[in-house]
Amino acid sequence: MVARVPTRRRLMAGVFVIGVLFLFVFLGIRHPDTVSVAPICPINATTGLYCPGCGSGRAMHHIANGRLEAAWNLNPMLLIIGLPLLAVALFSEAPLAASGQVRSAPAWLVRVALVGALVLLAWGVVRNLPIDSPIPLVPSEFAESATNG
Repeated sequence: MVARVPTRRRLMAGVFVIGVLFLFVFLGIRHPDTVSVAPICPINATTGLYCPGCGSGRAMHHIANGRLEAAWNLNPMLLIIGLPLLAVALFSEAPLAASGQVRSAPAWLVRVALVGALVLLAWGVVRNLPIDSPIPLVPSEFAESATNG
């Protein structure tokens, strides 16, 4: 089913798409640690715990520059779940911004997005547990030093 959306919603979709693309290009050019306006995680700053997104800004910098191993060492769930969810959002918002028409999402896609969000929430808990893991739970030193290469 195709429906027309209000102009305000269409504008918001356009701002979202352009904002994500701008952020990706900006993070590709500048490492977040070198930018004074880079956000600091409020959860990590106040509690010392890692949220599901901790390390994602630096990981996006590495992804934009083709350093997937460095990105993996900062936040593996960004590669596994975060980027696919972002791609789904972009591919649903871009046509809306361009045409002003929206199609309802198939039920399976809504379920996949919900499962992805729940896995990211669980990731926020698991990455703070004092356990050994085959995947990096906290942002690693290797990824941070990869900014030089």
